[in-house]
Amino acid sequence: MGSYETLLGTWHKTIQYSNIFDYPLTIDEIHLYAIGNHPISLEQFKSWVEKNQLLLNDQFTCVDDLWSVKGRSKIAPIRQKRSKISQNKVQHAKRILAPLRIIPWISFIGISGATAANNSRFADDIDLFIITQPNRMWLSRALILIYLTLIRQRYNMRQRAKNARPSFCVNHIITTKELTQKHQDIYVANDIARLQTVINKGQTYEKFIAANEWVKNYLCNWWEIKGKHITITESLRATLEKDPQLHQILFIVSAPIRMPFVLLSWVIDLMEKATQSLQKQRLYENELYVETSTPPLQFHPHDNRDWVIREYLLAMRKTNY
Repeated sequence: MGSYETLLGTWHKTIQYSNIFDYPLTIDEIHLYAIGNHPISLEQFKSWVEKNQLLLNDQFTCVDDLWSVKGRSKIAPIRQKRSKISQNKVQHAKRILAPLRIIPWISFIGISGATAANNSRFADDIDLFIITQPNRMWLSRALILIYLTLIRQRYNMRQRAKNARPSFCVNHIITTKELTQKHQDIYVANDIARLQTVINKGQTYEKFIAANEWVKNYLCNWWEIKGKHITITESLRATLEKDPQLHQILFIVSAPIRMPFVLLSWVIDLMEKATQSLQKQRLYENELYVETSTPPLQFHPHDNRDWVIREYLLAMRKTNY
């Protein structure tokens, strides 16, 4: 079990980080999303809370079993309201995005941001985190945007003030070759931990979690309870690859079948380049081109990552942690 100072520091860090988003936490959530690198069981954690109840009540606010920074009792009902909104949005997203499964190059679609964290306001857009097959990001993005435009569910920054209806923002795309996140910090770790799956092909989500084991350096309890248990099961293809001779025989026999698909692949490669060129020009014109030279692709016009980390570090300095 961690020392008193370590656990108190973890408690401070976790609640202060959540406070940035006006989101109070239950004891179970404080334990699950505890910021630190020394895992502790829920039973031990609750025992520590009981022993230090008076101290915690003196330094923090607890309303309806929701803990927050001292003096912020008003955010408890805000959380309850946003939680209901977010749950409705998740169900809406799963229903609306289901047809995108037919696009063969999309390996994963997940909900990220405020909606995934159960902290979304009604007018907030629904952020999407997408993983595609290599060299198919721009084509996949184009098809997704066309679909969302046709059903009037696409995020439009210019019309947002006029239309309070929630919509989808395709703001982060990576490929199955670049699963390890470029930025490895508390903000991205929390995004990964709260990611909600909509479409998952070929165990892409499981591979994504495995490729980002660094999350345990920030959210050790989440990794121990959930992260490390998201495992990859062996596929038929992996089994065949273990037998080189059988794999070679199947490769030769399937050659006539594969030839038309090779030709089709060349055509699709040209489409990928064309959609990339067109989208880059449009993004530059709208000043939304953030990181697109190599994966990942990020298109969010207002990236909160730097601001959140700055606010978190400032709060830690004020509390001497």
